[in-house]
Amino acid sequence: MTNDQPISRRKRIAFTLISCAVPLLLMTGLEAGLRIADYGGNLDLVIRKRAGGKEWYALNRRVANRYFAQAGTIVPEPAEDVFALTKSPTTRRIFCLGESTMEGFPYEFNATAPSMLKDRLDRLLPQYTVEVVNVGLSAVGSYVVADFVPELAKYEPDLFVIYVGHNEFYGAYGVGSNVAVRGPLWLTPLTISLLRFKTFLLMRDFYARVFGHQLQRASARSATLMEQVVGNEHIPFREKMYLDAEEAYRRNLRSIISDARARGIPVLFCTLVSNLRTQPPFAPMFSPGMDSLRRAEWHADVSAGDQDTLRGDWESALARYADAVRIDSGNAAGFFRLGNALFRRADYPAAKAALVRAKDLDGLRFRASEDFQGDLLEICRSENVPVARVDSAFAQSSPGGICGSELMLEHLHPNLGGYALMAKEIARAIAAHHLLVPDDAWEWSRDLSDEGYASISMTSGFDVTTARIKIGRLTGQWPFTPREAPYAFHARNGEDSIILRYADRKIIWSQARYELAEYFASAGQFGRARRECLAVAKAAPYSYEPLLRVADYFRKEGRNDSAGIMFHRSLEAEENPYAHLKLGVILLEEQSTGEAAREFEAAFGAERSSGYRLPVPASANAHYLLGAAYAQMGRVDRARENLERCLALDPANLDARDLIKALRQLKSP
Repeated sequence: MTNDQPISRRKRIAFTLISCAVPLLLMTGLEAGLRIADYGGNLDLVIRKRAGGKEWYALNRRVANRYFAQAGTIVPEPAEDVFALTKSPTTRRIFCLGESTMEGFPYEFNATAPSMLKDRLDRLLPQYTVEVVNVGLSAVGSYVVADFVPELAKYEPDLFVIYVGHNEFYGAYGVGSNVAVRGPLWLTPLTISLLRFKTFLLMRDFYARVFGHQLQRASARSATLMEQVVGNEHIPFREKMYLDAEEAYRRNLRSIISDARARGIPVLFCTLVSNLRTQPPFAPMFSPGMDSLRRAEWHADVSAGDQDTLRGDWESALARYADAVRIDSGNAAGFFRLGNALFRRADYPAAKAALVRAKDLDGLRFRASEDFQGDLLEICRSENVPVARVDSAFAQSSPGGICGSELMLEHLHPNLGGYALMAKEIARAIAAHHLLVPDDAWEWSRDLSDEGYASISMTSGFDVTTARIKIGRLTGQWPFTPREAPYAFHARNGEDSIILRYADRKIIWSQARYELAEYFASAGQFGRARRECLAVAKAAPYSYEPLLRVADYFRKEGRNDSAGIMFHRSLEAEENPYAHLKLGVILLEEQSTGEAAREFEAAFGAERSSGYRLPVPASANAHYLLGAAYAQMGRVDRARENLERCLALDPANLDARDLIKALRQLKSP
């Protein structure tokens, strides 16, 4: 006989609740501890930043660590754009979202589509303050854009401009990516939502360190970001992985539209562009079931067509390539050769159809297929969402209406002209779809030519050469070449040497532009020197330094009136003692003694208010000049006071000593 008593219902409920509560409490405690320790750092998309003596909102350069966990790999970073904490009634704020094309790769700052869009909107909407914030990020797709939209909605956007679709396979959380969630489609957005929790990040990072060998091996080979994100190199056209990616894209587009619409924020999508004519397929594949005999026949036809092409016999080449396509209608390489042969014969519609087919059949899916373009257009049409037809603009500006190297740098990134065209089409679409401002606010009489916008973009040879180095290094590796062929850039002069140091990450962007400015100024090329500094001023409008340098170059050229204007602009950007001091020198030279004294006094006041300090020699000289100005004005006591301060800083200043001796002979009024 036992003494066991049945457990009451109340006790069973209590036991169950405690059993559930204990792990929950442990997880809550772990989460709290990780937050206190700031595990992983701040991964918010928008943070606060102090720049130019003011507080700004800024994009968090570490935000991609939210999605890319693997140690030792390249983690992409967004642009360093800032925007105002307080939005004025006349401010219009645009967030440009998307992948590396929206980010502007291989360019930065002023040479990107968002920056060129701002140039156009500033020109056409002068009564507004237009903020265009570049939220583009390399190696991400629609999952990340969908994650960003609700976060950005808190910052009072007037418009989202979105370019996304090329990275649906290999971007973060794409079906063929190394940064992916294996399982049903609903699991990926759930995983992304859990990334806000430090506990989940900890588990994710632990898993990545243990199992993320492929990415780490790629990193050890100095692989590009393109190589690091690829998990599955061959994704057949319209098979399961392809269809899963397409379904995810459609879901994410609808999610983006729904989230923006719920918050009353307009969305403008951009159609996608890629290089059809001069980028061969990365991974052409034979159709399933092709036996060795038929493969040999295909190779024979393609080889014969290639020989005909070398001889310039396009008709014969066309026939051979057509035979290859008939043998295997699923091989991208045959269609690519056929398309180029048709292009040579000026049969442009047939050429474009063949080249589009070549892109769609490419097993390595770094370019969006026409299915994805069609999905974008169909969803926008059904949801009544406007579209900027970037693809049409590129086609109209390309030979035969087929995009190639005239506008593209490699497989899908535009050159400077291409990005300018993209910005132009987005601006047109904003106006045509009545977004952002009333129709009568557009001042089209202020519109410039393409050359005019290129001039105010502040792009220069620096941007062109930097892009050439980056693209050369990219295309010298997989998947552009089967074997690594390192790109060697040989500096021809001092300009190239400075740019190469920047490309090698030995100096930062602004330092490179300043060094170039000094290089040009030393050769008497003051216009080019000023343009490099104005490029920095455009990218960092809150900073006094680039405009101060522009003014200095005007001074060196003997153009004091222009220098004075730029010193004043430097002060408008940010209070600083240096511009006041240099303005005082100009005014003293012009015999405007009273105004000069005010500027010298303002320089010392700016030291106290701005936190910027004049170097000791400059401060000593400023006190001497102020003393000299007061002496000319007959204010002997103030003159002596400043001359004594000068000598306290620089006892060897003979001019100050001589002037004090002269003043001692005078009687203070």
